Amino acid sequence: MYRSNLEKNKAMKKNIYKLFAILLVLVSTSCSKDWLEIPEEGLIPQEDFYKTDEDNLQALAAVYDMIQVVNAQDWVSLYHIKTVLSDEARAGGSDDGDQPEYHDLDDLKHTPNNTKISDLWGRLYFGIYRANIVIKNVGEAPNSAVVKAEAYALRAYLYFELVNLFDEVPLVLTELLPSEYFMEASSVEAIYAQIEADLTMAIADLPEKGDQDPWRIAKGFANAMMGKALIFQEKYSEAVPYLEAVKGYALESDFSEVLKKSTEYGTESLFEIGYSTFEGWNWGNYNIWGDGRAQENNIHWILCGPRDTHWSAADGGDIAIEMFAGWGALPPTRKMYDAFDVNDPRRKGTVLDNDELAAPEYNVSLKDADGGYQHEGAGVLRLKYGTWNDEGGLGDGDEPGLNMGTNLRIMRYAEVILLLAEAYVQTGGDAAGEIQKLHNRVGMTDPVGTVDMTVIEKERIAELSYEGHRFYDLIRWGKGSELDREGVTFTEKYSKLPIPQTELDANPNLVQNKYWR
Repeated sequence: MYRSNLEKNKAMKKNIYKLFAILLVLVSTSCSKDWLEIPEEGLIPQEDFYKTDEDNLQALAAVYDMIQVVNAQDWVSLYHIKTVLSDEARAGGSDDGDQPEYHDLDDLKHTPNNTKISDLWGRLYFGIYRANIVIKNVGEAPNSAVVKAEAYALRAYLYFELVNLFDEVPLVLTELLPSEYFMEASSVEAIYAQIEADLTMAIADLPEKGDQDPWRIAKGFANAMMGKALIFQEKYSEAVPYLEAVKGYALESDFSEVLKKSTEYGTESLFEIGYSTFEGWNWGNYNIWGDGRAQENNIHWILCGPRDTHWSAADGGDIAIEMFAGWGALPPTRKMYDAFDVNDPRRKGTVLDNDELAAPEYNVSLKDADGGYQHEGAGVLRLKYGTWNDEGGLGDGDEPGLNMGTNLRIMRYAEVILLLAEAYVQTGGDAAGEIQKLHNRVGMTDPVGTVDMTVIEKERIAELSYEGHRFYDLIRWGKGSELDREGVTFTEKYSKLPIPQTELDANPNLVQNKYWR
């Protein structure tokens, strides 16, 4: 069902830009000084749109589409940036010149001129712009209240990412007039207040999970995001009722499948972004250095697949694991591998080291012909969001890595459980009971003992590694020093990204955030 929904939505997205502009052609003739306004064929004036449920869904799909772009288009990815900033992975690739701006982020050498940062900033705000357009214009069709509620929740999510990445940022809530372009940054408190206000609006009108199309967010996501935003502000007591109100979700039975095709839009998913395997790209028709990257597939997965020069059969025969090689970005760190409890089954569903990979069920070596690991590699393979054979295209001559359809999970129910356990640690609730749910899923049935914040951190490593959470966690817990790595010392400056220099140059009222002044 998820693929059919994705295909229907893909058709909507292809026409989505008609929602955002009315282009008029001004024609002058030699015999007249009058100007003639001719609407461009195929475009619909905004005042004639937002009349039907279908109109509203097309506009809403444009907001979801930008979140897809934010995470996996071109070589810029929110997911990638958050992961390389964490202690989970290094920049990797072939050498330091392979995606050098990711290496700068990894080595804490980035500056406000880093184009990965500026592109990410622009894409997050473009998503907010589209949400603002929906919030302003829907209103006549039967589904308008639900569509507007989704736009509110998506805007809240986008601002949550912005405030955690950049600290104080401009709070744009309407389609700006030219006279309003030069906005000052709002305080962190004001941004979180708006996030809470948006989520309050969303919770009021969103349906429950079972009453919503699977590709769209439901009330559970808005409640969970509210709880998460409150926890990030250390408002633990306020967060509890929102997290407890998340209903209609359950843990998938197999932890190793929670990020794979078999569970997309499944019982554990509160919000995920879909990608397509249907484009039929191969090395002959995919313009990898041009517009070919602006597609519905997730090109970042092949970028982060195990390095092809360090991917061979351990015994000289055939590789047994159903994965293919990529270009070696984000190789996992030995530190993260070692952070798992050796007896926790979730580790083997997340990362395996070279010795384990030699077993017959994998038959893989991560070493090259000279016996060395890839650039910045530690002999560890990431299984989460791996380059799985059955998630990369349909065959018929396409190239799996250029047609990756792996959906990106923005939030799943396991995170809600961990957020509630964290809130209970601070407020006196049954944190152990929440952790027990996660343990039971993987067969760890011994009773969970006392849960404190040390346990919460270990559980978040075991459950959520390589899902884009670790960097934010360490910063909000005041544990940035754990981001030290060989040759790199973390300082408070690197708790946030710098506001891009291009934005500061364009806006005289915008000043650099306090971390980078």
